Amino acid sequence: MLKDITQPFDYYILVETPAGVYTIYMNGRIKKGIKPLYRNVRRYPAPYFKTVYPKVRIPASMKGKTITFYAAVVEAGKMPPVKKLSDLTPDTQYVIMLDKKPVIVN
Repeated sequence: MLKDITQPFDYYILVETPAGVYTIYMNGRIKKGIKPLYRNVRRYPAPYFKTVYPKVRIPASMKGKTITFYAAVVEAGKMPPVKKLSDLTPDTQYVIMLDKKPVIVN
């Protein structure tokens, strides 16, 4: 059962690729690195599901490779203590909510 998020948080949508980690913005723009889409959101009521279909073009060189998409809600101003994005789990310190989906590029 989902509960309201009642503490301040930052929100991220990321993709991890063989070429690095990128932030995906709601308008489809991507930028190398990890940047929050929203900072210091005070609270958010449940349910908080949203399907995002960013218009991101995947380079042909990624064909056949696995990339992983992440949606993460993290305590405001905090960075989880992981060395690689793939180490991030729902139980990682500062993570409030995490969803990740690996896909193979066709």
